[in-house]
Amino acid sequence: MYKLKDILNQVHHAECVKFMEQMPDNCADYCIADFPYNISNRSNSITKKKNKFVKSDFGCWDKWSDMEEYLKWVFKVAALIQKKLKPLASCLFFFDNKQAGWIAYELERRKILVYKAPIIWVKRNPLPNIRKNGFRSSFEHAVWMINSQEQYVGNPNIVIKSKIFNFQQQSEMMNVMSYNIGQKKTTHPTEKPLNLTGRFINIFTNKGDVVLDPFLGSGTTAAAAQTLHRNFIGIEIDPKFCEMARQRLRQHPLPF
Repeated sequence: MYKLKDILNQVHHAECVKFMEQMPDNCADYCIADFPYNISNRSNSITKKKNKFVKSDFGCWDKWSDMEEYLKWVFKVAALIQKKLKPLASCLFFFDNKQAGWIAYELERRKILVYKAPIIWVKRNPLPNIRKNGFRSSFEHAVWMINSQEQYVGNPNIVIKSKIFNFQQQSEMMNVMSYNIGQKKTTHPTEKPLNLTGRFINIFTNKGDVVLDPFLGSGTTAAAAQTLHRNFIGIEIDPKFCEMARQRLRQHPLPF
């Protein structure tokens, strides 16, 4: 088993399930997880790289044999995250829009986490629909959930509250948030905006707290955490992205 002090503020090249199994329980104050969406096998999924539109094939880390295998893995990862979070700690999970609400429902039904609210990131400048056969994809769907040791599914009279919830200005606390795309810091294909990630860290943690990210990618969560004087545990399976994240952090020395 790892000791917490030995894994803080590092980019760990590892598969998240194997790594989290070796982490101490109840060690994280918050988790933000941008789950693979399992969309790379879809022939009609399009993204933009530089000035070209290409098929959204992000690599093997975003491919499962079928949806059943993918969902089985999602629930396994979420159950591990629940064990690593402190009681009543919050987590924010990004999923493909098609499955996000149903996955949140299942996580609560299976007594893994308690569902609180959807968070919608609106893209002010979404990619055009080059086939002109449907609506432009202009938002992403995250779900806010809480690690509650007591599950009150279906009881509207009991409200589960997050242990840490730093209410910001009223204008900052709407669960529909608008950001531009195309202003990435790296070449990672699914990088989230730094300001968006930092906003959630400010709301759900205090200075010195531990932020867990099992899919660190380009290091956005780590960069936001260190800027806001939080500790982080970053796990990334792809060695190219690990080096990308480390390089990003070397440009901004850790405050710890």
